[in-house]
Amino acid sequence: MPEVNIQQAVIQTGNWVNSKLKEIFRIETEGFRKILYFSLIDSFAQSWKDYPRNGASKVFAEFLVSFSSQYREVLQQVCPVTLYHHYSDKYNFGQLRLPEGRLLLADSTVLERESERLLLLIPDQQQREFARTKHQYCQLMYAERNKLVHELTQIGMPIDFGESLPHVAQGSRQVDGASSDISWQMVIPEKFIVLVLQDAINGYLTHCEQEGIVPFSNNEYSRKSRSAWYD
Repeated sequence: MPEVNIQQAVIQTGNWVNSKLKEIFRIETEGFRKILYFSLIDSFAQSWKDYPRNGASKVFAEFLVSFSSQYREVLQQVCPVTLYHHYSDKYNFGQLRLPEGRLLLADSTVLERESERLLLLIPDQQQREFARTKHQYCQLMYAERNKLVHELTQIGMPIDFGESLPHVAQGSRQVDGASSDISWQMVIPEKFIVLVLQDAINGYLTHCEQEGIVPFSNNEYSRKSRSAWYD
Protein backbone atom coordinates (compact mmCIF):
# COMPACT_ATOMS: atom_id res chain seq x y z
CA MET A 1 0.00 0.00 0.00
CA PRO A 2 1.34 3.49 -0.85
CA GLU A 3 2.83 5.35 2.12
CA VAL A 4 0.29 8.15 1.88
CA ASN A 5 -2.55 5.64 2.30
CA ILE A 6 -0.91 4.15 5.38
CA GLN A 7 -0.51 7.59 6.90
CA GLN A 8 -4.13 8.35 6.14
CA ALA A 9 -5.26 5.07 7.73
CA VAL A 10 -3.20 5.81 10.85
CA ILE A 11 -4.67 9.30 11.14
CA GLN A 12 -8.21 8.00 10.63
CA THR A 13 -7.68 5.34 13.29
CA GLY A 14 -6.37 7.91 15.76
CA ASN A 15 -9.38 10.14 15.07
CA TRP A 16 -11.68 7.16 15.59
CA VAL A 17 -10.08 6.44 18.98
CA ASN A 18 -10.51 10.07 20.04
CA SER A 19 -14.17 10.05 19.01
CA LYS A 20 -14.80 6.83 20.95
CA LEU A 21 -13.12 8.30 24.05
CA LYS A 22 -15.44 11.32 23.87
CA GLU A 23 -18.41 8.98 23.82
CA ILE A 24 -17.07 7.00 26.78
CA PHE A 25 -16.45 10.16 28.84
CA ARG A 26 -20.19 10.92 28.66
CA ILE A 27 -21.17 7.65 30.37
CA GLU A 28 -22.09 8.21 34.02
CA THR A 29 -21.05 4.86 35.53
CA GLU A 30 -17.31 4.44 36.11
CA GLY A 31 -17.44 0.65 35.77
CA PHE A 32 -19.05 0.93 32.34
CA ARG A 33 -16.45 3.48 31.26
CA LYS A 34 -13.63 1.19 32.38
CA ILE A 35 -15.08 -1.76 30.45
CA LEU A 36 -14.98 0.30 27.27
CA TYR A 37 -11.45 1.59 27.90
CA PHE A 38 -10.27 -2.00 28.32
CA SER A 39 -12.18 -3.03 25.18
CA LEU A 40 -10.45 -0.31 23.17
CA ILE A 41 -7.05 -1.50 24.36
CA ASP A 42 -7.97 -5.13 23.74
CA SER A 43 -9.16 -4.42 20.20
CA PHE A 44 -5.71 -3.13 19.26
CA ALA A 45 -3.86 -5.84 21.18
CA GLN A 46 -5.81 -8.68 19.57
CA SER A 47 -5.36 -7.25 16.07
CA TRP A 48 -1.64 -6.73 16.74
CA LYS A 49 -1.24 -10.46 17.43
CA ASP A 50 -3.60 -11.46 14.60
CA TYR A 51 -6.45 -12.58 16.87
CA PRO A 52 -4.89 -15.49 18.80
CA ARG A 53 -7.24 -18.09 20.26
CA ASN A 54 -5.45 -18.31 23.60
CA GLY A 55 -3.48 -16.14 25.99
CA ALA A 56 -5.68 -13.02 25.87
CA SER A 57 -4.34 -11.60 29.14
CA LYS A 58 -0.73 -12.08 28.01
CA VAL A 59 -1.42 -10.34 24.69
CA PHE A 60 -3.15 -7.45 26.49
CA ALA A 61 -0.23 -6.98 28.88
CA GLU A 62 2.43 -7.35 26.17
CA PHE A 63 0.70 -4.75 24.02
CA LEU A 64 0.76 -2.20 26.84
CA VAL A 65 4.39 -2.88 27.73
CA SER A 66 5.50 -2.91 24.09
CA PHE A 67 3.91 0.37 23.04
CA SER A 68 3.47 2.50 26.17
CA SER A 69 6.71 4.44 26.44
CA GLN A 70 5.75 6.76 29.30
CA TYR A 71 4.30 4.09 31.62
CA ARG A 72 6.26 0.97 30.60
CA GLU A 73 8.25 0.73 33.84
CA VAL A 74 5.21 1.19 36.07
CA LEU A 75 3.21 -1.38 34.10
CA GLN A 76 5.93 -3.96 34.79
CA GLN A 77 6.14 -3.23 38.52
CA VAL A 78 4.65 -5.79 40.91
CA CYS A 79 1.97 -4.72 43.40
CA PRO A 80 2.89 -6.13 46.83
CA VAL A 81 -0.62 -5.60 48.19
CA THR A 82 -2.48 -7.75 45.65
CA LEU A 83 0.38 -10.27 45.76
CA TYR A 84 0.05 -10.46 49.55
CA HIS A 85 -3.72 -10.92 49.56
CA HIS A 86 -3.49 -13.56 46.81
CA TYR A 87 -0.79 -15.77 48.35
CA SER A 88 -0.61 -15.02 52.08
CA ASP A 89 -2.69 -18.10 52.92
CA LYS A 90 -0.35 -20.33 50.92
CA TYR A 91 3.04 -18.93 51.89
CA ASN A 92 4.43 -17.65 55.16
CA PHE A 93 4.23 -13.95 54.34
CA GLY A 94 3.51 -12.69 57.85
CA GLN A 95 2.45 -9.03 57.76
CA LEU A 96 2.93 -6.47 55.05
CA ARG A 97 5.90 -4.26 55.85
CA LEU A 98 4.61 -0.93 54.63
CA PRO A 99 4.59 2.43 56.47
CA GLU A 100 1.17 2.94 58.02
CA GLY A 101 -0.93 5.98 57.24
CA ARG A 102 0.70 6.70 53.91
CA LEU A 103 -0.50 6.71 50.31
CA LEU A 104 2.08 4.87 48.22
CA LEU A 105 2.29 5.18 44.43
CA ALA A 106 3.13 2.28 42.14
CA ASP A 107 6.59 3.65 41.32
CA SER A 108 7.54 3.86 45.01
CA THR A 109 10.79 2.14 46.00
CA VAL A 110 9.04 1.12 49.22
CA LEU A 111 6.53 -0.94 47.23
CA GLU A 112 9.24 -2.36 44.99
CA ARG A 113 11.28 -3.57 47.97
CA GLU A 114 8.24 -5.15 49.61
CA SER A 115 7.28 -6.93 46.38
CA GLU A 116 10.74 -8.43 46.11
CA ARG A 117 10.71 -9.48 49.77
CA LEU A 118 7.38 -11.29 49.35
CA LEU A 119 8.42 -12.95 46.09
CA LEU A 120 11.56 -14.34 47.72
CA LEU A 121 9.32 -16.04 50.30
CA ILE A 122 7.89 -18.21 47.50
CA PRO A 123 10.37 -21.11 47.50
CA ASP A 124 9.66 -22.54 44.05
CA GLN A 125 11.23 -20.39 41.31
CA GLN A 126 8.61 -21.27 38.70
CA GLN A 127 5.77 -20.34 41.06
CA ARG A 128 7.66 -17.19 42.04
CA GLU A 129 7.92 -16.02 38.44
CA PHE A 130 4.29 -16.93 37.81
CA ALA A 131 3.26 -14.78 40.80
CA ARG A 132 5.52 -11.95 39.64
CA THR A 133 3.89 -11.87 36.21
CA LYS A 134 0.36 -12.22 37.57
CA HIS A 135 0.73 -9.19 39.84
CA GLN A 136 2.35 -6.76 37.44
CA TYR A 137 0.11 -3.74 36.95
CA CYS A 138 -0.37 -4.54 33.25
CA GLN A 139 -1.80 -7.93 34.25
CA LEU A 140 -3.83 -6.46 37.11
CA MET A 141 -5.52 -4.16 34.59
CA TYR A 142 -6.68 -7.26 32.74
CA ALA A 143 -7.84 -8.82 36.01
CA GLU A 144 -10.01 -5.75 36.62
CA ARG A 145 -11.27 -5.95 33.05
CA ASN A 146 -12.39 -9.56 33.65
CA LYS A 147 -14.18 -8.78 36.92
CA LEU A 148 -16.06 -5.91 35.31
CA VAL A 149 -16.95 -7.70 32.07
CA HIS A 150 -17.97 -11.03 33.59
CA GLU A 151 -19.41 -9.92 36.93
CA LEU A 152 -19.76 -6.11 36.97
CA THR A 153 -17.85 -6.40 40.24
CA GLN A 154 -15.78 -3.44 41.40
CA ILE A 155 -12.48 -4.62 42.90
CA GLY A 156 -9.75 -2.87 44.84
CA MET A 157 -9.96 0.16 47.08
CA PRO A 158 -13.28 1.99 46.62
CA ILE A 159 -11.68 5.44 47.01
CA ASP A 160 -9.75 7.13 44.20
CA PHE A 161 -7.39 9.73 45.67
CA GLY A 162 -7.00 11.58 42.37
CA GLU A 163 -3.52 10.26 41.64
CA SER A 164 -2.42 9.47 38.08
CA LEU A 165 -0.67 6.21 39.04
CA PRO A 166 -1.96 3.06 40.73
CA HIS A 167 -1.61 3.43 44.48
CA VAL A 168 -2.13 1.61 47.78
CA ALA A 169 -3.44 2.76 51.14
CA GLN A 170 -4.95 1.36 54.30
CA GLY A 171 -8.70 1.34 54.62
CA SER A 172 -11.76 -0.56 55.78
CA ARG A 173 -14.92 -1.68 54.03
CA GLN A 174 -18.55 -1.58 55.06
CA VAL A 175 -19.78 -5.16 55.44
CA ASP A 176 -23.38 -5.64 56.64
CA GLY A 177 -23.41 -2.11 58.01
CA ALA A 178 -20.20 -2.54 60.00
CA SER A 179 -16.62 -1.64 59.18
CA SER A 180 -14.30 -4.53 58.40
CA ASP A 181 -10.73 -4.77 59.63
CA ILE A 182 -8.36 -2.16 58.22
CA SER A 183 -6.17 -3.60 55.51
CA TRP A 184 -3.99 -2.46 52.63
CA GLN A 185 -5.84 -2.10 49.33
CA MET A 186 -4.82 -1.08 45.81
CA VAL A 187 -6.65 0.96 43.18
CA ILE A 188 -5.92 1.47 39.49
CA PRO A 189 -7.38 4.93 38.86
CA GLU A 190 -9.52 5.59 35.82
CA LYS A 191 -7.15 8.45 34.98
CA PHE A 192 -4.25 5.98 34.73
CA ILE A 193 -6.19 3.65 32.44
CA VAL A 194 -6.95 6.50 30.05
CA LEU A 195 -3.36 7.75 30.06
CA VAL A 196 -1.97 4.28 29.40
CA LEU A 197 -4.57 3.67 26.69
CA GLN A 198 -3.63 6.87 24.88
CA ASP A 199 0.11 6.31 25.29
CA ALA A 200 0.03 2.69 24.10
CA ILE A 201 -2.32 3.24 21.17
CA ASN A 202 -0.36 6.28 20.01
CA GLY A 203 2.82 4.23 20.26
CA TYR A 204 1.25 1.43 18.24
CA LEU A 205 0.00 3.82 15.55
CA THR A 206 3.51 5.28 15.26
CA HIS A 207 4.78 1.70 14.88
CA CYS A 208 2.21 1.06 12.14
CA GLU A 209 3.29 4.15 10.22
CA GLN A 210 6.98 3.27 10.53
CA GLU A 211 6.48 -0.37 9.52
CA GLY A 212 3.92 0.26 6.76
CA ILE A 213 1.04 -1.46 8.58
CA VAL A 214 -2.58 -0.49 8.11
CA PRO A 215 -4.29 -0.69 11.54
CA PHE A 216 -6.90 -3.48 11.73
CA SER A 217 -6.15 -4.60 8.16
CA ASN A 218 -6.35 -8.22 9.39
CA ASN A 219 -9.91 -7.73 10.65
CA GLU A 220 -11.27 -8.37 7.17
CA TYR A 221 -14.84 -9.39 6.38
CA SER A 222 -13.68 -12.86 5.34
CA ARG A 223 -12.98 -13.78 8.97
CA LYS A 224 -14.93 -16.90 9.84
CA SER A 225 -16.36 -15.32 12.99
CA ARG A 226 -18.31 -12.82 10.89
CA SER A 227 -20.77 -15.56 10.02
CA ALA A 228 -19.92 -18.51 12.25
CA TRP A 229 -19.47 -16.37 15.39
CA TYR A 230 -16.30 -18.38 16.07
CA ASP A 231 -12.95 -18.43 14.28
